[in-house]
Amino acid sequence: MYGLGCLLLLCCAVGHVCGMTRLYFIRIEEVNWNYAPQGKNVIQNRTLEEDEEASVFLRRGPQRIGSTYKKAVYKQYTDALYRTEVTKPEWLGFLGPMIMAEEGDTVVVQLRNAASRPYSIHPHGLNYTKGNEGALYPDGTDARLKRDDSVPPGGTVVYEWTLPESHSPTARDSNCLTRFYHSHVSAPKDISSGLIGPLITCKRGTLDVHAERTVDYLYSLLFMVSDENFSWYIDDNIRTYIPNPATGLKENEDFIESNKMHAINGFVFGNLPGLSMCQGNKIQWHMIGLGNEVDMHSVHFHGQILTTQNRHTDTVSLFPATTATVEMDADNPGHWLLTCTVNDHLMAGMQALFEIKKCFPNVHKPRPYGETREYFIAAEEEVWDYAPTLPTDGGPQRIGNRYKKVRYTEYTDNTFTTKMLRSPEEQHLGILGPVMRAEERDTIRVVFKNKATRPYTIQPHGVQLVLYTFPYLGIVTPPPAALVRPGTVHTYEWTVPVGAGPVQGEADCLTYLYYSAVDAVKDTNSGLVGPLLISKTDKKVTISTNISIAEC
Repeated sequence: MYGLGCLLLLCCAVGHVCGMTRLYFIRIEEVNWNYAPQGKNVIQNRTLEEDEEASVFLRRGPQRIGSTYKKAVYKQYTDALYRTEVTKPEWLGFLGPMIMAEEGDTVVVQLRNAASRPYSIHPHGLNYTKGNEGALYPDGTDARLKRDDSVPPGGTVVYEWTLPESHSPTARDSNCLTRFYHSHVSAPKDISSGLIGPLITCKRGTLDVHAERTVDYLYSLLFMVSDENFSWYIDDNIRTYIPNPATGLKENEDFIESNKMHAINGFVFGNLPGLSMCQGNKIQWHMIGLGNEVDMHSVHFHGQILTTQNRHTDTVSLFPATTATVEMDADNPGHWLLTCTVNDHLMAGMQALFEIKKCFPNVHKPRPYGETREYFIAAEEEVWDYAPTLPTDGGPQRIGNRYKKVRYTEYTDNTFTTKMLRSPEEQHLGILGPVMRAEERDTIRVVFKNKATRPYTIQPHGVQLVLYTFPYLGIVTPPPAALVRPGTVHTYEWTVPVGAGPVQGEADCLTYLYYSAVDAVKDTNSGLVGPLLISKTDKKVTISTNISIAEC
């Protein structure tokens, strides 16, 4: 549980409902930050020497900085003397302390700048006057109202912000919503340098001394390609870690790429620590997206069902300057992958692990069982024509419109001799695998035969499954579910949990997907992906031959 860690004062004004004044003593400090403190790709349990992708960003060399960079960060202290630092959870990484407030509260931040250049603090989601904005730009105000815009080295400024009803969560929102704060002297460079932190705004009466009353654990995650090329400290980092830099190094494309850290809270390749909870806990994830045009993130929580904006999903989309508040019941124990599924970001290490522990053996819910929906699916290689109605446009240096691919193909039974023919209504599916359909509480059984020439799997979204389906955590000999070799057959069973289907007001079914995940990037680009539809239990599902047909 994340504690508030601030000084609370009860204050009332005539004609107004009482609120708290929440005092935060924050200092900006310069630190050396290591994006991969374990010195390896934790997901694959590979050293930098063994991992070609990770070494691009993390391995120090004659013309490479490596994994450690000078940064500026927000740190919280117990009082205005700035002698005793408030210990923050290790999972916060280089993020500043979590600032929290309820409707009616006043937030007072005393900010001291112990860095070597001017910075500030500017909130999103709170109300402020011009003298408390913390943002430097030509707004036409006089010097008296500009003091907050830029705090010089050694300077101290007190900011006062409020959370009125107009800025608070509405009746249809979660009890708490995700916002953030950052330095705004030169916002892109300040944020790239590390000055960013979570800010949580809540309904009145929802906070206690730890955090939100109705949840067991609260986490905040920043998904951002931390571009160290934009940092104020890029020259310092070159001087420190590259004694003899090449002429024009900062314009070298490979050097520029090596400084783009695809990080979650400032950690890459599974190095993010401390995301641990107990089975049966209610979890609230406060997710932030920041950065540049590349920062479009699809964040997938393996093996879990999430609720956000009163909708069920297992993947959340983030864009620069957007946030998401996500609730999760931690029902499925194990070590699970949390990742941005954008291909480039996945390969560049925007991945972490979270653990759901069996702390109390009898608290877990019994798995609900409904119908069993059975599918017989093979991975088969074929030549796919992207434009069958057009003449082939290949040339001496061009492939044309026909490519060797691998597809999921459905069969009638486990002999894998008779293919299921697609109806006219299904022709639009093209290269996609067959549509799997199920209701909440159902079990999906997939008999999978790999008729291709390399290992593949089937990994679904929107259902509950056991951990051994995933080929990570450095397992030397992956179990059959995680790596189905050519010519072999494996049977998968997945449970569709209550909550995977639509809520009232949505379409009859929610759309998920399944794909091969031996190498998720290469496998999906090779063609192995298909749709999975989940409906509520009150939607009729009929069985026709061996196919489950949902009314959606």
